Amino acid sequence: MNHRSLVIFGIVSSFLHCTISYLPISRRYSSSPSPIQMALHDEEYFVDGNMQTNLKGQIFCNVELNCENLEAVGFDMDFTLAQYNEAFDLLAFDGAKERLHRLFGYPKEVLNFNYSSRSFRRGIIIDIKRGNFLKVDRHKYVRKAYHGLNELTTSERKNAYAGEVSTFTESNYVNIDTIFLLIDAQLFASLIDMKDKNPSLITKSYNQLYKDVRAAVDVCHKDGCIKDAVMKSPSEYIVYDDSLVMLLLQLRQAGKKTFLLTNSMWEYTNVVMDYLIHSGGLVQSQEWESLFDVIIVGACKPAFLTDDFMSIFQVNRSNGLLYNIDDKEAISLITSQSTDCAQSGLATSSDDKVFQGGYWKDLHRMLNVSVGDRVLYVGDHMYADILRSKRTLGWRTCLIIPELEEELEIAHQQKALHSQVKRMRQLQYDLDEYMDLLRQRARMGVSGLELHLIEA
Repeated sequence: MNHRSLVIFGIVSSFLHCTISYLPISRRYSSSPSPIQMALHDEEYFVDGNMQTNLKGQIFCNVELNCENLEAVGFDMDFTLAQYNEAFDLLAFDGAKERLHRLFGYPKEVLNFNYSSRSFRRGIIIDIKRGNFLKVDRHKYVRKAYHGLNELTTSERKNAYAGEVSTFTESNYVNIDTIFLLIDAQLFASLIDMKDKNPSLITKSYNQLYKDVRAAVDVCHKDGCIKDAVMKSPSEYIVYDDSLVMLLLQLRQAGKKTFLLTNSMWEYTNVVMDYLIHSGGLVQSQEWESLFDVIIVGACKPAFLTDDFMSIFQVNRSNGLLYNIDDKEAISLITSQSTDCAQSGLATSSDDKVFQGGYWKDLHRMLNVSVGDRVLYVGDHMYADILRSKRTLGWRTCLIIPELEEELEIAHQQKALHSQVKRMRQLQYDLDEYMDLLRQRARMGVSGLELHLIEA
């Protein structure tokens, strides 16, 4: 492998929540069919001349990308570099249940709510006014709806939504666009179910129920209920990926600058990244920070991408103290590295590369990046990580979609059924055309067509 190529063995425990195979950094990636289309129609397909049969291990592109032109590759941390297991979800779910009872006055029965990781998925829209969960297609048509934990009938769904024109961006709609909001959805649905079955127990409106759920989950994030537990025992909650270190090393050896851009604060980021980097054996003697040129914590995305008044501070790694940076222009030289260190994949110093807050222009100066489209950013949040960075800065983006793994597997398993349905639809279309032709000839006075019509 030459110095201009890169093998990615796994973007953060997974792109599509699994392992990525080969991604030469000099390769030009062109747009491809959608993953679902490939799962349905191609039992075997080719990547770089090699036959592939596992769709879950691939990168899917919707725009051409020449990796050779990239100058820097950046990563979010939570649900990107760090993938969490169901035990992590339960920290938030159980903590929010307890706070709903203790702080918001809900009956003790809420403590009996059970969590299911399969009940909800990102992309669902919550109607907090009616207490409904909606699956909406690209034409803004509600295809399926649940009230709490129970599915609405077709007539109930149409009576509620077919007669109104909505963009689903109004204040009474909430889009589940992050993995964190799946906890809100489960709690909200359980409260709706309890309210409907026992109106005397809960008298609040559906709208107020959701506000209380959101507030309870926020309290869990702020009071340390979640992160303190992870910091105490990261192996219980974080999915370790033994290919992450190799990914970062080879990116740097390929001449790419690397950066970490996360909303998590330094203390938590340090523990999580230390576990991800040092649980293996590749760089035990090196600090995890040496794998990045710039580390920005407490970034407050999406404000980091839009608010040029955001202050930036330098972080003292040993005690977490923040130091003011009055002259932002001066930080452009702090993270410079020598040729020898660049070739080894390690930066010169970890003391001058950790920052909190700031604005995207600060990051560009530190990385000495010429234009936005020379940066590839990998994240899991459609808006804060992907859309804002693409539209505002022109960054190239890579979206982590762990849910797609199951979708691909199911699509591939149901390929035969899909083909059968497609053939039957084509047969129906052909029969309709044939019957239209027979009727047209009958109207023209052609005799002897009755038997053909009956057979059709």
